Amino acid sequence: MNYQECIDACLKCMTDCEYCLEKMIGKNSHNDCPHCCRECLDICDLCAKALARGSKYSAQYCELCAEICEWCAEQCAAHDHEHCQKCAESCRKCAEECREVAMKIAA
Repeated sequence: MNYQECIDACLKCMTDCEYCLEKMIGKNSHNDCPHCCRECLDICDLCAKALARGSKYSAQYCELCAEICEWCAEQCAAHDHEHCQKCAESCRKCAEECREVAMKIAA
């Protein structure tokens, strides 16, 4: 099974979260941004690696990645900053791809 679209979504999300995290350093936040970005970029990295190597735990990584990405999207979308909005968009796309892959693997 080819997981390249999901891997690409994870890598894009990871880099957008890293950028958002960097831009939020020293700024006040009324929610879990930028903390969610750290969690999100870490799980996206793990998920992409698991998919690339065909880990038997790929479905579980994808499920957790989708859950964390959805949380991060919600947190970042609450901010008006362009980098937060971009991060939220990447997180939503990654969550969608991860859920789709997890369902395919489980089937």
